[in-house]
Amino acid sequence: MGGSRFRTGLWQAQRERLAYIDFRLYFLGEVSRADNSLRFGVAPAGATRDLVVYREEVPDNIVFDGRSKTYRIGPGFNPLFNHPLERTLSALALGFGDGIGGSRGGLIRASFRNRLTDLPPKRWRL
Repeated sequence: MGGSRFRTGLWQAQRERLAYIDFRLYFLGEVSRADNSLRFGVAPAGATRDLVVYREEVPDNIVFDGRSKTYRIGPGFNPLFNHPLERTLSALALGFGDGIGGSRGGLIRASFRNRLTDLPPKRWRL
């Protein structure tokens, strides 16, 4: 996960989970413990620990909403990870990650053509 401002000493798997938290806050405005658990298959205690680590690192990025039991984007949000445009669009439309653990589908509803062969034939006039 190049481009991160996180301290060193974190396991790669935890860095990926923290990048997912950062991504969801930045582009969707919220993240929950269940989001992390479902995406990575971690126990609820592990998902909570990831949210605590993220919050300790950047308290202005994340605010807990007790009514909905979700974390919302904080007023001073500044992403910790670099989120390249191509990967961001792909993650929003197709799901987050590089196929590790399988995709659960896109994070937003999106409709697009999968292949150029799906396009209707173009009629040319000469």
